[in-house]
Amino acid sequence: MSSIISIQSSEESFSPPTLQEICRFYCTSNAKTLLFASQKRNQNDADVENSKLRKSIQLPVPIWEGLLEDYHGAPEDYLPLILAVIKCRKNFHIKSIHLPNTPTLTDERLRLVMACFPASLDIHNCPSLTKKAVAVINEYGQHLEFLQIGSSTQILTIDVEAWILKLKETPQGIRKVVRSIADFFNGRSVTHEDDGETHGLLRTPKLKKLVVWGLHVNQLQHLHLKNVTSSHENAGGGDAETNVVKVDYWEYLTRDFIHELQHLDLSSCQELNDLSFLLEAKDNLKALHLHDVLFDYDEKTWGILKQLTELRFLDVSQYNELASIFPNPDEILDKIVTALPHLVGLDISGTNLPGFEPEGFMPCGIMGLESRKETPLKFLGLLTSHYNASCRSNIPATKIAGGKDMEQLLIALQFYTQRENSIKKVIRMLYEKMQEMGADDFLPSHTILRLLVQAMKNHVYDKHTQIVALAAMFIVIRRIYKGPTKCLHNVDINQVLYWISKAMNVHSRDVSLLKNGMLNLLFLVPYIDMAPYTEDIAPILLEVATVATAGQDVFMTKAVAFTLHNMTRYLRKSEKEKLGESDIIEKLCLIVDNLIVHVAMDQMTVFWTLLWNITDDVPSNCKQFVKAKGIDVCFRFVGACLNFLNCGVNLANLQDAQIPMFALLSNLLQHPSFEAQIITLEQIANVFDLLMKVDSAGNEKLCFHICGFLCKVASKKISYSLESPTRQKILHKVFRIMSKLDFKKQFDYDFRHLTPLSTLLEVKDAPEIHAWVLWTLVNLTETNPKRYCNLIATDKLIKIKSLSERFQLPEDHRCSTVINRLCRTLTNNVESIMNPEQLSGYQKLAQIVREKFR
Repeated sequence: MSSIISIQSSEESFSPPTLQEICRFYCTSNAKTLLFASQKRNQNDADVENSKLRKSIQLPVPIWEGLLEDYHGAPEDYLPLILAVIKCRKNFHIKSIHLPNTPTLTDERLRLVMACFPASLDIHNCPSLTKKAVAVINEYGQHLEFLQIGSSTQILTIDVEAWILKLKETPQGIRKVVRSIADFFNGRSVTHEDDGETHGLLRTPKLKKLVVWGLHVNQLQHLHLKNVTSSHENAGGGDAETNVVKVDYWEYLTRDFIHELQHLDLSSCQELNDLSFLLEAKDNLKALHLHDVLFDYDEKTWGILKQLTELRFLDVSQYNELASIFPNPDEILDKIVTALPHLVGLDISGTNLPGFEPEGFMPCGIMGLESRKETPLKFLGLLTSHYNASCRSNIPATKIAGGKDMEQLLIALQFYTQRENSIKKVIRMLYEKMQEMGADDFLPSHTILRLLVQAMKNHVYDKHTQIVALAAMFIVIRRIYKGPTKCLHNVDINQVLYWISKAMNVHSRDVSLLKNGMLNLLFLVPYIDMAPYTEDIAPILLEVATVATAGQDVFMTKAVAFTLHNMTRYLRKSEKEKLGESDIIEKLCLIVDNLIVHVAMDQMTVFWTLLWNITDDVPSNCKQFVKAKGIDVCFRFVGACLNFLNCGVNLANLQDAQIPMFALLSNLLQHPSFEAQIITLEQIANVFDLLMKVDSAGNEKLCFHICGFLCKVASKKISYSLESPTRQKILHKVFRIMSKLDFKKQFDYDFRHLTPLSTLLEVKDAPEIHAWVLWTLVNLTETNPKRYCNLIATDKLIKIKSLSERFQLPEDHRCSTVINRLCRTLTNNVESIMNPEQLSGYQKLAQIVREKFR
């Protein structure tokens, strides 16, 4: 009954995490950067136990103990963290160690972990463990009170047939076989010299709770040994001796702690035919789980169960419909609750034990529980039980796990969270129930969300559980942000985002799961800052995008692009550099190249914007882009756009896709090492032809951005070698286009700072470039005066003064009138928006400009 937790009765009763919980969660969420001395760790490496803690990090002992015993971070970080703590703090006592779903946990690493003699150990679903793990548990399990082996049953299996075959051929023959088996099943471990393996019982004398799921031991029930193949002992031709060894595996497995055992969970151990071993625990056994266990409910079985008078909880639920039919269900149920006077919890889900619904009005809705009307059960499991029993009235139980209403479903969601075959049904029923609810109906959203996250955590490798959980999570998250609270605690946000990304990573080829995950991320993007999660989520989203673009899945491609863009748009330079260390840029280039092939312009725009953003002012990422042959992708796109225009095809979103691409090329031109790869005769000729086509089509916005790129090209010395078009022809065309543009029109571009513009003013022989820079500054101060006027004044990056002193243009020069007009307009714009303090420092510069260009 300890697994049944209280249900929040209202949203107001939902309490935020404590300060200690927040502290622990912060440490686990940032374990890589905060706790570990080396951030470059590969969890698949054999030296994962060599992880070291930062010497500068000092946490109070309660925080360390709580952090390790109730870990909420990435599971792959927990094993290195606990090994590092044990190594650095020799006397550190860790009471509970939970390592479920840890593929990297081996026998040797288990030995290191167990060296702190824990009282609680969970090694469910750890496939790398072998039979030798039992010896490790026996060696360090003197204080062990809770052991959850779960589905890691490979550590308990014994290959008896192979054992016998090896021993039969020894000189001692069959006598050694019988003696060895007798030794093993009488509590003495046996070491086989042939294979070096050690087999033995669980020697954990203080064990109070044991959980084993799905262990098959049918071959051990009765073992008949005949001495018919032993050539050493039958040489005289006498009659062969027959030896029979009757084996009860569970009796000998629990031998050392059976008298201390209080909680036993043998769910899905389907060959559990004999419950006689439980009689040794009848004085202490409080909870017995026999879910999905096939056994004959005969007089022998009933005779055993009724002697377990100390039982508080009994689970005889079934998943297999064929095994859920009990003869005389009302009578059997009445016998159970009558013979077990201390019973407060009973699970009969999936069975016919509730019987038929009584006709007419009855004081008890389940006839077999009529004796408990005065002392109702605290818990009753009726999920998918026969005859729709959970919908009846007058059931003698305070909490019922069923499908009648939201309350029953929440109880079921909590109680069956570790039961894989049941949790899928519960979440699916919950999803259908939430879809039927109106916007004003009450829903304990925060409680449901945490339970869904717990279910995803428990069954991360079960695809169907993840799919239905993500679908239900979308409804819950939408209700939270559309409801009165409109927010999630940081602890919940971290958990939700981590397990969504984990599910998408583990099941990256399942389209339904990926779509459900993306729906959740898309909804969360406008409400929370996704930047802190970029490093973990971005690689997964790129894998999804790669699959989506290959399959031409428009929704998935757009969803990934939008999410990635919002996650990276506000990253700091250091965060971008860290992101660029992965293969994200290479994957983005491959995705864009694939979109060019499929002519997916509307999907391509956001990916170009994403590439522009993570390379802006980040030289290392620019190098990664060039290394990934991104320049070739850019000009392949230019060629494709030119071909479309030559053929008279005006594709929708063609302009929007080209603008961030030219901004990206402009970023690269700020680094001299990339100039030769960008400024080639063929590539610039294609860009110039594209400008001519776009200008003739009257596309002013795209013309402006192409002109900006060509001004960058003309500012480089390598541009003097261009022949067709020549540098002068490019500048002449740029000036003519600029002269026609309206500087009060919005052209959809953004500058974090004005350095890219100010550097162009250093070019001495190109007044056309200066005119374009001044026009851009005027446009910025006209369309966004508050931001850019202050930026110009405070950063002092505009070179109006140096321009007026350095270049003396003849009055008849084509740029003279334009530059004079732009300088006056820019000065007035900046002066009109500045505050008095800024204005006093700017007046001298403004006076120089007026005198020069009056």
